[in-house]
Amino acid sequence: MKPVKAQCEKCNHVFTVRFHKLRLSNQVDKHFFICPKCKEEYVSYYSNRKMRQLQDEISEMYSRFRKCKTEEEAGVLDMKLQKRQAEYERIRDELKTKVEGE
Repeated sequence: MKPVKAQCEKCNHVFTVRFHKLRLSNQVDKHFFICPKCKEEYVSYYSNRKMRQLQDEISEMYSRFRKCKTEEEAGVLDMKLQKRQAEYERIRDELKTKVEGE
């Protein structure tokens, strides 16, 4: 994976991002990075078991999508894929609201 650069909004330092993961309560993982200069923390996203399951399902569907032999087969799989992605985004947004609202 190519290194990701970021610029801190607090001190304007440009740095290579080092992602961290912290397990919170209720099996929720917080994915974040920290500015090495001023220690400002940036949350990328939160994840839980259901989201990790959906990520696995979506990856599997992409794998099958690339192997489709007909447009009809690809169309059906694409609809299922869009549903799963929408469900993932909904859960992600709900989890963020729940965790940051606590």
